[in-house]
Amino acid sequence: MYRLQPLESPEAALGRIASEELALALEWLGGADRALILRVHETRKHIKRLRALFALVRGSVEAAHVQAPTLALRAAATALSEPRARAAMLECYQDLVERFPEVWDARSSTRVREALEARLFSEQQAAPSIAEALTWLARTRVEVRELKLQKVGFAAFERGFRRVYAAARNAYDLSLCDGRVEHFHALRTRQKRHLYHVELLEPVWPGPLRALRAELDRLGELLGEHHDLSLFAAELRHPLRLDAEVDALDVVATQRLRKLERESHSIGARVFAERPRVLSERVAAYFSAFRE
Repeated sequence: MYRLQPLESPEAALGRIASEELALALEWLGGADRALILRVHETRKHIKRLRALFALVRGSVEAAHVQAPTLALRAAATALSEPRARAAMLECYQDLVERFPEVWDARSSTRVREALEARLFSEQQAAPSIAEALTWLARTRVEVRELKLQKVGFAAFERGFRRVYAAARNAYDLSLCDGRVEHFHALRTRQKRHLYHVELLEPVWPGPLRALRAELDRLGELLGEHHDLSLFAAELRHPLRLDAEVDALDVVATQRLRKLERESHSIGARVFAERPRVLSERVAAYFSAFRE
């Protein structure tokens, strides 16, 4: 469970959660009896949780010791990125058809669907990527055993928690000032890591932190859709060369993107309202009360 347990030290939590998440990642990726897209999606989710975990304890571990598993996890995620990206484009298409059935006529819609389905990875095509990711995950399992925390209590988490939240808050501010796609993508990445930190620490005061996690979850859904939709038109133009279909999509896609941005900024105004030091000190107080 990706949660701090009662009376569990930060070092014990690090070892337990890292072992659990690695086991789940390896189980999902190696489960050939499951659909490929589901395996890749679930594996990448557990990799993201692991990377967030290592970012949380970064200020309490020797840099060299945490850098090796972090790089290995990044390599594993990169190996799986293309199969996941192509599946996401098909999911984005299906969502658009459901939301805006008037965008394409039946013929155009069929052309888009068939073109996207043809680009999905087969088991055979994905085999090298999966083998590479499995190798990196196995290497991470070995390297995690060397991690020892140099601090105790919330001090083991404080620097990482504050830095990740500050990065997410800065990315939110930048998306307000400059709405380019890359700024929303940066916000999505940093927001997700902060979400996992809140999830891990939720037991220290479940009520308030569960509410915060729910808002961060919703923000992540909005930013994820924004990311996929932003890439979708580019995918249709190149390499699929469906320019006429993109022209029909432009208006509704732009409308949807603006709506997603407004909703994201509305939630962000609340979840990123506090300064990093203030939020960190508040959660540290919760942590202290949780231990008493």
